[in-house]
Amino acid sequence: MLGPVLGAAMFAAMPLWLILLTDLIGALAACLTLWIVEVPSIPRSEESMQHYLQELKDGFFVFKEDRPMLVVMFFSFFIMIFYLPLGILFPLMTNVHFELSAWFASVVEFSYAAGMMVSAFLIGMKKEWREKLLAAQLANIGLAITFIGSGLVPANLTGYWMFVFFCILMGGVGNLYNIPFTAYLQETIAPEKLGRVFSLFGSVMSGAMPIGLLLAGPLSEKLGIARWFLISGILTLVFSLLCLLFYRRAKTKGNQQAD
Repeated sequence: MLGPVLGAAMFAAMPLWLILLTDLIGALAACLTLWIVEVPSIPRSEESMQHYLQELKDGFFVFKEDRPMLVVMFFSFFIMIFYLPLGILFPLMTNVHFELSAWFASVVEFSYAAGMMVSAFLIGMKKEWREKLLAAQLANIGLAITFIGSGLVPANLTGYWMFVFFCILMGGVGNLYNIPFTAYLQETIAPEKLGRVFSLFGSVMSGAMPIGLLLAGPLSEKLGIARWFLISGILTLVFSLLCLLFYRRAKTKGNQQAD
């Protein structure tokens, strides 16, 4: 989380060739640590050598057995299309919309990371979560509100500090989605199937990133960074409300079948 903060600060204080050199030094340090550590060769059984696509298929059947969980994952894919690229647009929002320097961009990155850390601490203090999937959906609605607020701030110094505030909330609310949803998966899925489920979920969420970048890049350039934040917030809110609607239907249907 501190990487973007340090990167923005370095960009403001150091020449570009020196910044690129630090990337090379980091890569060499990583290679050196792998070279001196002995990595054991773990024998694989025939059962563990299943095809990757089969693993994803098995994971999908697990989601299919839990319709409310499937609904949340389905709509989360569309929400992540708008959420994931926004972090890359933070520096552009600072430099283009507010016309401020890289130091101000580093404050934005730090505020988002601070929001994540504080929310993780507060969430960890709560012992029980009865409605983890519901909490994840409410978090998506919260994300939509922060996106909309970020897109409506004026292009001045006051608007910048309002944007910083929304970034703190954005980081905090993002954890309110990740932590309860991950805990729900760990609690409800058999350990032998958990790896396949996480593999499928990770693949689905990773697939949202390139789609989001394909949309965010040209549209934010054409419409403006702030306006893209606003559009992302409105669409995220629509998908979040649809998710809540279909989630309640799936849960009601599941309760009726159980009775």
